[in-house]
Amino acid sequence: MKIIPVDTSAALITLCSLRREVVAPWGEVATDSATGAALFRAELIFIHHDQADVISVTVPEIGLGRGLTSGSIVTVADLTATLTDGCTARHSYRELTFRASRVSAT
Repeated sequence: MKIIPVDTSAALITLCSLRREVVAPWGEVATDSATGAALFRAELIFIHHDQADVISVTVPEIGLGRGLTSGSIVTVADLTATLTDGCTARHSYRELTFRASRVSAT
């Protein structure tokens, strides 16, 4: 597993949606293992050098700023990308996940 810090200083970031992270199929709310805070999934449009990507970022509830609405421009603190390699009985895979300590409206 590799954790890579993501520089957001030159990016324009917009919030698409925000929802509580749920562990399927039980419907239980996912929590941060270190703090016990509920986790949320922020779908963000990340625009950098005239290219846009939609990324899903996991954020603890305590890191959600006030006034977050769809379409608002946001600031993302401590954004990291985690690259995980794994394998199952049939194939190997590589997964990229994003996590931030805070998302707030600008």
